[in-house]
Amino acid sequence: MPVEVTNLSHSMENINTPRRSRKRPSESDDSTPVGQTTLSHRPWSSAKISSPNEKRPRVDSPLRPTRANTAETPRTTRPSSTVVNQRKAAEAAKLGNTLLNCRQYKNAAKQFSAALKLCPKFPSYYSRRCQCYFGLGQFAKALADAKSSTKADTQFVTGYKQHAECLLAMGRPAEAVKVLTVAVGLNAGDKEISKSLQNAKEITKLQRLAERDLQTGAAHVDKLMNLSPLCIKYKAMKAEIFIQQKNYAAAQAIIEEVLEVDESADAFYIHGLCLHHSGDEQGSYSKFDKALKLEKYHKRTLAFLETSCQLAARKEEGNVAFKSGEYEKAYELYTEALTIDPENKLTNAKLYNNRAAVCVKLGRLNDAIRDCTQAIELDSSYVKAISRRATCYMETECFEEAIRDFETVYKLNPTPENEKLLREAKQKQKLNMQTDFYQTLGLERSATADEIKKAYRKLALKCHPDKHVGASADEKIAMEKKFKAIGEAHKTLSDPVERAQYDRELRQKELRENTINVNVNVNVNVNVNCQTRSSPYKSRFTFHYVKKLTERTKKPVEMPTIIELPDDKENMDINECPTSTESLKRTSESEDTSTPVGQTTSHRPWSSASVLSTGRPGKRPRVCSPHRSANTAETPRTTRAATLISWRKAAAAANTGTNLLNRQHYDEALEKFNEALELCSTSPSYYSGRCQCYLGLGLFSEALADAKKSTEVDSKFVIGYQRQAECLLALGRPADAIKAYTVALELKPDDHEITEALKSAKNLSQLQTLVERDLPNVVSRRVVFYVDKMMKIAPLCTKYKVMKADIFTQQKNYAEAQVIVEEALEVNETADALYVYGLCLHYGGLRLVHRGTHNRPRKQVDQRQTLHNRAAVCVKLGRLNDAIRDCTQAIELDSSYVKAVSRRATCYMETECFEEAIRDFETLCKLNPTPENEKLLREARREQKLSMQTNFYQTLGVERFATDDEIKKAYRKLALKCHPDKQVGATDDVKIAMEKKFKAIGEAHKTLSDPVERAQYDRELRMEEFRDFMSDEADINVNVDVNVNVNVNLNTNSTPYKSRFVFHFV
Repeated sequence: MPVEVTNLSHSMENINTPRRSRKRPSESDDSTPVGQTTLSHRPWSSAKISSPNEKRPRVDSPLRPTRANTAETPRTTRPSSTVVNQRKAAEAAKLGNTLLNCRQYKNAAKQFSAALKLCPKFPSYYSRRCQCYFGLGQFAKALADAKSSTKADTQFVTGYKQHAECLLAMGRPAEAVKVLTVAVGLNAGDKEISKSLQNAKEITKLQRLAERDLQTGAAHVDKLMNLSPLCIKYKAMKAEIFIQQKNYAAAQAIIEEVLEVDESADAFYIHGLCLHHSGDEQGSYSKFDKALKLEKYHKRTLAFLETSCQLAARKEEGNVAFKSGEYEKAYELYTEALTIDPENKLTNAKLYNNRAAVCVKLGRLNDAIRDCTQAIELDSSYVKAISRRATCYMETECFEEAIRDFETVYKLNPTPENEKLLREAKQKQKLNMQTDFYQTLGLERSATADEIKKAYRKLALKCHPDKHVGASADEKIAMEKKFKAIGEAHKTLSDPVERAQYDRELRQKELRENTINVNVNVNVNVNVNCQTRSSPYKSRFTFHYVKKLTERTKKPVEMPTIIELPDDKENMDINECPTSTESLKRTSESEDTSTPVGQTTSHRPWSSASVLSTGRPGKRPRVCSPHRSANTAETPRTTRAATLISWRKAAAAANTGTNLLNRQHYDEALEKFNEALELCSTSPSYYSGRCQCYLGLGLFSEALADAKKSTEVDSKFVIGYQRQAECLLALGRPADAIKAYTVALELKPDDHEITEALKSAKNLSQLQTLVERDLPNVVSRRVVFYVDKMMKIAPLCTKYKVMKADIFTQQKNYAEAQVIVEEALEVNETADALYVYGLCLHYGGLRLVHRGTHNRPRKQVDQRQTLHNRAAVCVKLGRLNDAIRDCTQAIELDSSYVKAVSRRATCYMETECFEEAIRDFETLCKLNPTPENEKLLREARREQKLSMQTNFYQTLGVERFATDDEIKKAYRKLALKCHPDKQVGATDDVKIAMEKKFKAIGEAHKTLSDPVERAQYDRELRMEEFRDFMSDEADINVNVDVNVNVNVNLNTNSTPYKSRFVFHFV
């Protein structure tokens, strides 16, 4: 495709030579090769004049006007404007060639455009600019230039070739065949043109086959992309095939490449389909809008939007019918909606879930389960459908399936509510497995044999399958299940021996279910969770522990009275509550201005999550409400109980958020404070708590908004002004922070901390003024000192970090600058930070071309991550030793790389190298001391202890009462199997494992084959089992907190021992 541009430098030199020494133009040569200029567009010829007196022929040259139109130019005159333009065009073309060879297509196109303005009839200039546009992917412009080149010279074969290439890149092979046919006629001996013509004909044939049916033409599209890789039309066809195959990620990747080159209506339509099927409805409709802007009546886009509108309309009609209680109509509308667009997975999943809700209302639980299953098949992460199916399984007593679904729900959405549902399902399954046969037959435990027979006959006749021939499938299944349970109950209770055994087991189960949860708050909140197995020692321990604690605090334990609102009086006044509550008491507002950023304050919205009465005569119950500011009126007696309930819920959420904030779980704490603010938006402490969450997450603008809101709610809320100042300092606005601290100091003039903070803010404002004045001009030690001091005063401010990085760039310390500015960009992407980061990348030698030649810290980070990822792959492949080696190399590069340490420890546990695993888990606890890591360390130590206490019977695979012959047979069998000579062709890992196992087998056989050693070993084994049993017998957890609050949760089945324990305890 490249065409050499005519070198005009020699001709330009002849212009300034004397007329006598100029060379005469040569005659036209029909044999001029393709790609060189002919006589009609060459300014001068290099042929010499045969004699001085010979007349020069008249040649119409672009450098010399003809004599027919103009007079003879005198020898002393300067060259004409045409000659000057030709010279300038040649210079521009020469520069364009250089840029084109360097692949700087845009700049090269500008040079050739300038040359064409001066000489618009040169085909080689058009050819070169065509190459530039082709390299930029602007095929329409390249096609126009190719046409212009053949128009300027109809014999210009290179122009025809470029014309055909542009047409192929635009997906128009039939036209390319015509153009190449013309080129072959001009130069029949060119094999390259003939080959291009054959390819174009083959592309035309394949394109027709692919357009006939995309789904069956996938192979044809692949061939088309191989023959014409630059054609974006074929890439779009490939993306459509991926959509039909429901591979939306691959389709989106291809269509995004297409849109980078050419933004067409079809491409935007396909991109919109990908986003639509991926669940991004808003993004998909924006793409459809762009498609319609490019092509107002784009058929496929309009058809899709029409289908979507119909689907949305049916869905909305179904929702309205469901809310109004017309369940049959809602079922029909949802069914009709499901037939509109079967390919719309996410919307259809919602429709199936909605129809399942209708089936639940209609009592058709099996249909509801089927619809939920359909929804889950369409969207496996659809939590609502999984949760609804689990609930239906619970209703139909399919507890195993319900537990499986609740476990999936908890994995997808690990909330306390879902965990509670999972526990309840497991508990119901356990109770279902422990069927009470007396309840099944509807009898008392003292029932006689005759009563059991009568009850069985009565229920068997009622539930027999023959009695339910015309019933529905659900009823048949339920009755069949009940009939089997009745038969099993009769079989057990009719046999005296089995009944006696069953009665004993039933009584033992009742004793084991003695679970008492005690929560004591006696100025120091004590939570005792005692799980007993009818052992008197545990009950006595709990009793004496609580008694001593009560005596030590010198305060009696008072049982609170919970105010419960009746179901039929949800809107009753507070005056009508069961206790004589006359008004809500307001808790005192506590302000702790000494709380640093990132920690919770003592400003709590209320004292407790529930409304309690102490039970003492003459005392009103303490009802907690959100803080009221000084300018807020007292809550009237006519406050509704619904408001009290919302306050209680908000209190619980706020208390949970405070605890999470103390543990620095900012995301979870943020959700709780949001929930509290939705229930009660008049508490400044809630806004203050959410402000702290935002500060911990680095969202300073959102934190500032909440701090301002807290002071709007209560203008005397001092902590709010402090939070405002902290946010303003983090945003680099010390002047505004001074104003906030001034207001806080006016409200609390004796606060030493606010006074010191105000001084620091003023100092910071002065330093910032000096730095901003000197930084653009000169970087001195004084400026560096000022910036360091500013960062100490306001360590969270990213603006000062960017200033520090800017100083490092001016000092040409780009590595340090990059580290600092990357930290700043993680928090806030500002224009200044991105600019400084760009400087670091540019001048620091980290551009793509030079990255491989510079050994910088970033390369080390990439290498350790690559090693860790390869270790993860080795774990999946079962190559644990290779995984350990990769993790070790990653740790050598970065000794604090937590992920690599954790993975290596896990691999050590798998290979039973417990010492190394314990060492790694200890390192992990030092680097990241979390409860999860401590638990892993404890498990590793326990596994090491168990591995040291080898059970020789399990090693040989025999029972404890095995004879000597059985032990010998087991030893020989395992020894032959695990002998090292049998593992010659195995891998190193297998050899090591088998060698270890062979040694263990030998040690076990040596001990068990000797009667004396075996007897000693059996005694030690029994002692160890007894110690394990005693250590697992009692599980008592003691936890201490604040406030007088006793909650006793007793699950009893009318057992006298439990009642006596609770009586003595209280």
